[in-house]
Amino acid sequence: MTELNDQTQPHRPVTRTQSPQAKTPNADSSGPGCWLWGMITVMAFGLSALLMMGAGLWGWANGAQTIRVYALQTQQAVIQEQLTTWIPRDVADGNTLLLEQRLMGLASLTPPPVELGSVYATATQLSVTLAVPPTPTLTAAPALAPTVLPSPNPTVADANAPLFDVAVLFTQAQTLYNNGQYAESAKLLDSVMALDATYQTQAVQTLMLEALRAHALGLFRSGELAQGIIVADQALLYGDIGELGYERFVAGLYLDAVSLDQINPGAAIAKWSAIYAQNPTYADVKNRLYQSYLNYADLLMNQLDYCAAEQQYTAANLLLYSLDAESKRLTAQGACQSGGQVTPSSGTPSLAQPATAAPIGVPAPIGVPNS
Repeated sequence: MTELNDQTQPHRPVTRTQSPQAKTPNADSSGPGCWLWGMITVMAFGLSALLMMGAGLWGWANGAQTIRVYALQTQQAVIQEQLTTWIPRDVADGNTLLLEQRLMGLASLTPPPVELGSVYATATQLSVTLAVPPTPTLTAAPALAPTVLPSPNPTVADANAPLFDVAVLFTQAQTLYNNGQYAESAKLLDSVMALDATYQTQAVQTLMLEALRAHALGLFRSGELAQGIIVADQALLYGDIGELGYERFVAGLYLDAVSLDQINPGAAIAKWSAIYAQNPTYADVKNRLYQSYLNYADLLMNQLDYCAAEQQYTAANLLLYSLDAESKRLTAQGACQSGGQVTPSSGTPSLAQPATAAPIGVPAPIGVPNS
């Protein structure tokens, strides 16, 4: 059997098939890819963020500048108010301490107001006017050491220096004390301690104690008892007030008795009697005690306690005899003896004072036991 020659056999066209996995993108497609659009989007967002940040920074800077302008305007308004309203008022009132605080505050500004120099001159003149006492007419004024005043036109360098020289103020306080101006001396010493609490502490406090003691004693002597007690209490802060303590004690009893006179005559009698036992000539204590006896006796008569009323009328007559009090005593005595039957006293009361027997129920004086 002969083999057929391959070249004589019919041939089938050979076709090439393409695997799906080997498929490539169409080479004819046009336009940017996804990665390019992503880059554009990111850049757009970045640019927007930069624009927003720039706008925010511009707004903040503009707002800060506006705030600085407003703050400067407010500060200028406050400075002008201090210079035109409050400082002139302090000068008119003579309030040197508050005036100094205002000037120190203005001097601490950078730069300080240009008007500060003239205001310093006014304040210095005011301090000297208030501190220096008037020249006595009968006796020569004591010679004082020359006082070096602050420059009337202070520079920025010395604007922060203290307005007042405490050494000069202390010397002036001593002069006021020696001239008998105790209240003014105490005020000046108070200024010294406020300006410099460490300046000659012992000497300043000793002079303050003496000035307050003398001032309080003068108030007690002139009948200003409440104010005298206040000043005496201030003196206690600086040491022993000595005999002023007795004056303060008696003045306190006096004021207590006055407050009790109308609401509780019996308690008022105890207070007046205590003062009378200490000093019978103290103010008007004798008349006050006499009137309290009568007021208490009248109250007891209204309460139908005739026997007790007689005792109080008797006490009043022993202190200051009067026909009116004696007539009331006789009426109370008759009612007491008749068991409550009130009958007007018959006859004319004797002009002679009754025997000086101690009335029953009269409070014993301080230090004297009841007999």
